[in-house]
This record gives sequence, structure tokens and C-alpha cells, in this order.
Amino acid sequence: KWPWGQDKVLPMSPTVRSVMMLCLMYFVVQLLLTLYSLLRSAFKLSSPRAQDAMNAARNSMGCCPLLCVLFLGCRMRALQLTQNRGMPQAWEADFLFLCVGATVLEVICCLTMPMFFREVNIDADGNPTFQNQSATGNTIVMVARYVALLGLHAGIIGICVAIFTMSPESCMAHPMDPNGITRSVYRAFVWTLVILVSASCLSSAKAIGLIVKIA
Repeated sequence: KWPWGQDKVLPMSPTVRSVMMLCLMYFVVQLLLTLYSLLRSAFKLSSPRAQDAMNAARNSMGCCPLLCVLFLGCRMRALQLTQNRGMPQAWEADFLFLCVGATVLEVICCLTMPMFFREVNIDADGNPTFQNQSATGNTIVMVARYVALLGLHAGIIGICVAIFTMSPESCMAHPMDPNGITRSVYRAFVWTLVILVSASCLSSAKAIGLIVKIA
């Protein structure tokens, strides 16, 4: 008998939720690219900024298949150690959702970056040149994108550490709890905010000058 009752639907594990989120984002971006290509060919539209945004979003989603493989590999390792009865460590779910959140943030930054530029001229090779419209907005998006990149690599490292350090005892130490998944999402969100604030402080000229003076 399952601990949460036989008459209830079994909750999805953090691994399945993370994989489903990444797959959804991946196919949404591909759908946007397909719709943009159809509109451009049907109505003869030409928008270099939109095209650059779509290509950047597609490139940022290139790691999604590898992330899904990493997530499933971690889950399969836990099942292997516990004869299909356990799951990875509780803190491993934090890194799962940290990777998902970082990927979402990077896609949003790629789609919003062209809003702060405007096309001003065409160079000799036929490539459009852009002018910065909002230095503040551009800086915020760039900092957020680097924060997403840092969070993504931190999540990958955390999952790899979980794979190499898990044991049958640690995989069986906690049952599947739907509320625990929600808490993991909250913790990953807090970690993202901490990284964002730290990166913003370190990117500030005053903060860098203070560090130089202290050193």
C-alpha cells in the first residue's frame, strides 16, 4: 500500500516535473520560430531584431535535451541503488528547479533584449547596425542573463555532486511528498534572488571600487 493512499493519483516526482517544464519551454520556443517563419514568408515581413531574438532564444534552449538526460540519469541512479524504491536526495530537487528557473530567465532575457535596441543603418556587408535605446534596461537584462548562466552551471554542478554522493540510505531517507516539491521550488527561487543580488552588487562600480580599496 502506498503511503499516500491507493485511491489518490500518485504525485509526479521533481525529476518528471523538471523534465516536463524543459520540454514545454523547448517546444514553445520552436513553435514561436515556426510561426515567425510562416508570417515572414506569408506577409513578406522583415525584422532583424525579432529574428535575432528568436535565434538567441533557440540557442539558449540548446542545453535542454542534455539537462533532461542529466535529470533522468540522476533519478535512474537513485532507483538503481534502492531497487526502484528510492529517490535522489531532498536537496537535489533544489538544483533541478534552479536549472529550470535559470533556463526560463535566459529565454526571457533573449526575447526582451531587442526591445532596448533600434536599427539605425545598414553597413557595407548588408548587416543591420543597432543603437542602444536604454542603457539601464540593457544593463539589467545583461546582468540577469549572466545570473541565469551562473545559476544554470551551479545547478548542473549540484546535480553531479548528488549523483556521485548518493547512497541507498540517503535515497531512502525521505518519502515522496508533494509539499516538499513546492518547498524546493521556493528554495530555488530564493537561491536565484540571492545570486541576482550578489551579481548586481558585484557588477556595481561602487562595489568594485570598495573591494579594490579593501584589497
